[in-house]
Formats: sequence, structure tokens, C-alpha cells
Amino acid sequence: MTTISYVIDPDGDVELVLREPNSHQIIPEIHSDGSSAQGDRPDSEFDNLLATGRYIVFNELYAKPTTVTGTQNAEEDHEPREVRMHISSKHLSFVSSTFRDLLLASANEDASSPSPASESLARVHTTGWDAVALAIVLDAIHGRHAEIPRDINLGLLARITTVVDHYKCQELASYPDFY
Repeated sequence: MTTISYVIDPDGDVELVLREPNSHQIIPEIHSDGSSAQGDRPDSEFDNLLATGRYIVFNELYAKPTTVTGTQNAEEDHEPREVRMHISSKHLSFVSSTFRDLLLASANEDASSPSPASESLARVHTTGWDAVALAIVLDAIHGRHAEIPRDINLGLLARITTVVDHYKCQELASYPDFY
């Protein structure tokens, strides 16, 4: 399993585990005959560009593995992947009622099951989000605005707004310079 670690708050008390990153296909593929379908390959204007700065760690999620002959290696392509983000429950709870509910559910689950005392991080799981879009939203929630990219394409904007809408943190939309 490929695991990518992304630290937003080194003193944070939550580890958000993103399983199957980039598996949501929120942008439908439009065919020339007028029909639409959820496609495996969105138009290039909607593909994420290679990430820079803090987000460079996610580039391996967008690269297509190839074999020595230059063809895609199907076995590696289906290797399970996850992203672990170290974040703060206080920031999440303040901005998002959805995150607040997830954290309460996680705390109740942790209280009912015995776990080692050394494990001090609460874990919250999510599946399928675009890793860069989720990281940008979480960076904005945590006030880490300096490295949020100012120039993004329409596809990444759609993925960011989908994350914002799902987690009900529209308050972030008050920063139009970022989007």
C-alpha cells in the first residue's frame, strides 16, 4: 500500500485518512454525440496540473505507472493508496458542522473500544476525494494560506468546491483570491 503523509498542524490531534484518493469522478465526460458519462479520463482542461510547493507530495497519485516497455502496469495501478493528513480538531469543528459530527462519532467510537494509550490521535476516515483539493481546503481551514495556489484550472476548482460543499465549510468562500 502506498501511503502519503501530509502534515498541516504538527500539534494537531486528528489524523484524517483519505482512502482511494482521486477516485471520485465529479466531472462527467462529455461525448461529441451529446451524451455524457462518468469517464475514466476527463478532458485535459479538467485534469489537475502537477502540484507545486507543499502539494508536490501528491504528484505520485496523478502519475500513471509504466513498465519497462512503456505500457501502464495494471498491477501497480490498482495498488491501494491512502493519504494521512495530520490536522487540528479545533480548526475543523469551528468551521464545519460535518467535521464536528465526524469527530464526535470518532471520539465515541474510540471511547467504546480499548486502544493503546500511546495512540493519542483521533482518526477520521474519508474516501475518494481529490487529494490536492482536500489538502487545499484543509490548509485554508487551518489558516495556512501562503502556499495555496492562486492559479488553478476549472477542474481543480470544481473539486475544491465539492469538498467545501460536502463538509459544509462555505465560510472559506470568503477568500475569493484563493479560488
